[in-house]
Amino acid sequence: EPARSLYGGFVLGDQSGLSAPVEDDFRGAGLSHLLVVSASNLAYLLAEQGHDLPEAEQFARTCVAREPTNPRVLDTLGFVLQTQGRWAEALPVYESAYLRARYATLAVRREIGLHLAQTYLALERRPEATRVTKELLNLDPNLLLPPALSALVP
Repeated sequence: EPARSLYGGFVLGDQSGLSAPVEDDFRGAGLSHLLVVSASNLAYLLAEQGHDLPEAEQFARTCVAREPTNPRVLDTLGFVLQTQGRWAEALPVYESAYLRARYATLAVRREIGLHLAQTYLALERRPEATRVTKELLNLDPNLLLPPALSALVP
């Protein structure tokens, strides 16, 4: 059913129900990104609430496969992995997201940077956590840091 497929695409980011012509129309109109963003947002919310983490990871990995250079999508995958306690797997994802976010908005850079610094700290890589935390404070001197990161900088 076309309406149900569109609902699945926009709300869940699930493009499997879209017919090839509809998917081509989305791509041609430059709207396929919206489907990825929807799935990424859903994955983040599921992880944030601790609900259905395997499904959140599946959504996040699908998003990264479709937009592998999107720092927000990469951050979502890192967050889903982090939420599952898989810090070592989250680290290279966050590092890639942080590098790709250098031209993103301050809010995006801040969020990804905080995730990266917390991951370094969780993996007992204090020098890297300190470096990223200092970079974040250089970007935004008024940034409120979590206590564990505040302890890294004088």
